[in-house]
Parts: sequence; structure tokens; C-alpha cells
Amino acid sequence: MAKEICDAGRIEVNSRVAKAGTEVKVGDVLTIHYGGRTVSVRILQIAEAARKESAADLYEVLSDSAGGTQTSVTVDD
Repeated sequence: MAKEICDAGRIEVNSRVAKAGTEVKVGDVLTIHYGGRTVSVRILQIAEAARKESAADLYEVLSDSAGGTQTSVTVDD
């Protein structure tokens, strides 16, 4: 499913449309447009494998909008 979403141009890395093979690094901002929802996250860590319990430690949600409603998080750099 991820490849199809990338091929449809719904994934951006640092405001550029990403292809399925695009590599991300710590600090990159990943934006996902899926249905009526757009989610932007900053990559905090890269892991070969992550358990479900620790997956949220790998990213930080910057914004999450669904159907015209948006939640934003202000982050100091």
C-alpha cells in the first residue's frame, strides 16, 4: 500500500513529492495526504525494526488535519 500512495504523489519529504525508494533521515519532515486527512511528522530516529510500543518515539507529529479541522504542534528548533 505504501508504494501505491507514493506513486500517487501523496507523500512528501521536506515539501518535495517522494518516490517509494526515497530515503529519509533524522530531521526530515514527512507529510502524508490520505483521503481527507493530511499528517506532517518530523523524523526523530531511524530504526531497522521497531516494536509497536516504541514506534511513537521515532517521530513527532507537527500537524494533523482531517476534514477541514487541523491540530498543530509548535516546535522550537
